[in-house]
Amino acid sequence: ALNGDVVIQTNETEFITPKNTRREDYDVTTANQFTRNESVYETTSMYPTAKKTGECPDGWARFENKCYMKGDRLTSFSDRLKECISLGASILTINSKEENQFITDTFPETQWIGVMRLTGADVFIRFEPTGHLSYLMYTQWRIGEPNNLFAKENCVELNRGFWNDVPCDYHLSGICQKYVS
Repeated sequence: ALNGDVVIQTNETEFITPKNTRREDYDVTTANQFTRNESVYETTSMYPTAKKTGECPDGWARFENKCYMKGDRLTSFSDRLKECISLGASILTINSKEENQFITDTFPETQWIGVMRLTGADVFIRFEPTGHLSYLMYTQWRIGEPNNLFAKENCVELNRGFWNDVPCDYHLSGICQKYVS
């Protein structure tokens, strides 16, 4: 890593996050590089927010302080992540049992969750809307999961209310989220 950057690598994806020296809420800007298949996607991200009026954009569903929009096609995890970034949003993260139930009821299809396994470990990290990565605050694993079947399950799906680790190249539905300002 260069200049204190944090490098997180999985079998399929490498994330490079610059060391954050400024920690003021709503004033922190980070540049992230997302590298896959020799392509680099750079985003500059602040806390993604919805309209200033506290409403969700047209076509987005609201729960508490977040707005959600389901993608219109099945994608790999990395493609869903890029799609959300292109919308000025982040990939779905779930913070509570209530939010997990809302997503399950509102979007019954199997969905990607913005969570990945660290390479060679049973440690999972989540993609924060700030562009940073953090440890999980809430989980709802299905019984027997995560199991890392064939050592290839590094991403996470939400299926009928429960979480399951799956290969990142599966093609699933996915949800992008924005915080209401």
